[in-house]
Amino acid sequence: MSRATHIEPPWWDIAEEHLSEATFLWSKWEQALSSPAFTLAEAAEREERLRAHLDGLVLGGAMVAERMLKPALAEEDPFLVAAASCALLDGGQSLDMLLAETGLESAVQWAGVQRALEFCEREGLPAQMLALLSRSAPPARVCILGALGARGVEAGPELERLLSSDEPVLVSNALKVVRNSASSPIREQVRRLLGSPLPDIRAAALETGVALGLRGAWLACQQFASEDDAAGQRARLLMAMGGETPDIRALLALLGVPELRQDVLWVLGFSGRVAAADACVELLGEPDSRVARLAAESFCAITGLVLEGRYVRHEPRDAADELVPLEEEDLDEPLVLRSEDELLLAEPNAVRTWWREARHGFEPEGRYLHGKPARLDQFLEVLRGGPMRRHHVLALELAIRSQGRLFLQTSGGWRRQLRQMEEIQAMRGAMSFGPFRLLCQQN
Repeated sequence: MSRATHIEPPWWDIAEEHLSEATFLWSKWEQALSSPAFTLAEAAEREERLRAHLDGLVLGGAMVAERMLKPALAEEDPFLVAAASCALLDGGQSLDMLLAETGLESAVQWAGVQRALEFCEREGLPAQMLALLSRSAPPARVCILGALGARGVEAGPELERLLSSDEPVLVSNALKVVRNSASSPIREQVRRLLGSPLPDIRAAALETGVALGLRGAWLACQQFASEDDAAGQRARLLMAMGGETPDIRALLALLGVPELRQDVLWVLGFSGRVAAADACVELLGEPDSRVARLAAESFCAITGLVLEGRYVRHEPRDAADELVPLEEEDLDEPLVLRSEDELLLAEPNAVRTWWREARHGFEPEGRYLHGKPARLDQFLEVLRGGPMRRHHVLALELAIRSQGRLFLQTSGGWRRQLRQMEEIQAMRGAMSFGPFRLLCQQN
């Protein structure tokens, strides 16, 4: 007897299209989340299209899950893995079974699962992650910790043990889930980790230590600010956010260090200081286009100038920015568009003329965000309508200034972000906008 011919369901091609489109849209949505050209509302349009395709995959039921979604977890595409993981969770797959899938082996695959855990709206998911944290294999534990940190969920009783782990990535991720702990042992662990020989751990400890109000963390920021590593980058950012005049002067002096210049320009935009705007406007005509673009971005972030019309400089891209000939291209290297590449160049003379007039309206010792005093209402206005590229840092500052009590998940869905902004608005009394030195008074 001949073998029966297997007939594909008529909707199988539709399911494949849903997965392909979800993968593509996830990558485009991630790009929007760090883009200077997208606002939250514009990123939300991509997100809604992504969710529609994820819903289509869930409607495919168990057959699509088994035949399409689970095999996709073994692919080396983080956006495909994220889409498949999210659809599996939304379709009822238990978290412990998802984390135990045999196809999950590489760091790329686990990164995709982590993004799904950050994004998924499944009820009770954070509690399920916490319950699995202590009994998961190391790769899953790192994934869970990263997702908890992104969602602003503290890791509970496991935290003290995780901070003592001999796995650096576990320690750095554990530091990111210390929100406003009053535990003396945990605070002591953070103090100890400020002296870690590993820059990534020192960077996380700086951020957490300042949020906890540890004096040693602020002193360490001033100590590490000139270092060319992750800890130095985080120290410079924290000094720009919460520094006083001497701290801003120290950052301005670092503009003279070639290997630090681009990073210093980036953080100066969060300082909100007139002196920083003065320094940026002098670099608008730099031959290095990345320096010029960063200077323009930070100048506008402080002053509120919108780069359009006569304020925009249109020039051919630098030779370094040109596409590499196909025969010379390394096809094993991923094609990545850096968000800096989307920044506009400013027309130096036009901007300098504008600044000579506008500067009179700025207090020399004031702090400004898009041309207005840097207070909570202005933070929320910029978060709702400003460029997504800067959201992650603004949200970090709000978390620090509330000592971890207020949290905005800038990697999450737009509805979740709007709910969290409403909570932040309602708890405005929990926020201090003074220098970080005054927040960091605990030994």
